[in-house]
Amino acid sequence: KKITAEEARESVKKTLSVNPDHSIAYCNMGNALKEKGKIDAALESYKKALKLNPEYIEADFNMGNILKEKGNLDSAMESYQRVLRIKHDHAGVLFNIGTILQEQDQLDAAAQSYLQATKINPNYAEAYFGAGNALGGKGDLNAAIESYEKVLQIKPDHAEAYSNMGNTLREKGETLAAIESYCKALLIRPNSMEIAGNLVKFPIGSLKKCVLRLIDGSLSKMPSNIKQTSEFQFVEAGYLMHIND
Repeated sequence: KKITAEEARESVKKTLSVNPDHSIAYCNMGNALKEKGKIDAALESYKKALKLNPEYIEADFNMGNILKEKGNLDSAMESYQRVLRIKHDHAGVLFNIGTILQEQDQLDAAAQSYLQATKINPNYAEAYFGAGNALGGKGDLNAAIESYEKVLQIKPDHAEAYSNMGNTLREKGETLAAIESYCKALLIRPNSMEIAGNLVKFPIGSLKKCVLRLIDGSLSKMPSNIKQTSEFQFVEAGYLMHIND
């Protein structure tokens, strides 16, 4: 039977009543408080755990995650760096550092951190995805595509990887490959107007009929509530008109 967050918190309270210097109990209390949405209280519990055991990497990692969620990126980075000094091969920390660096527009360093995470965990699909986004953002389009392909080898239903790869291929001028990538993304996420929007940005008149049919076939699989919108109907009508010319 899985215990609830409240039951876990009560168990931790009992442990602390017997041994107030129990760093693991404070960390567990922090986890339970975080699950209940009591973020500030969770943060204080992690701090108490670290005061008792400054090398408690789980508490520091969890504290870093909360600080990151609160937007305190510098303090989060300090937590993550402390973890790495003790455990150099912590893939989760390297991934989270990558997200912070990317948010700070340090794309080279972000890509490097994501790729370090993939060396530790070769099946870390989100780390490859983050690397693809950072590499694409700094203009390294071929490397970005390679990263997205790695994502799809690990997780073939990763719609965002197909969509972002489509964006990258489009930027390279590879129109057909980009459209195919968007179509695959839309098959996985048929209700995504964002992906559909990427498809319809291509100038209709410049596309061959076989490509127009490919796009129209993907759009036709979208849910009925989306297909009933005037925006969708206008787009679909345009494609049908060019297909039937």
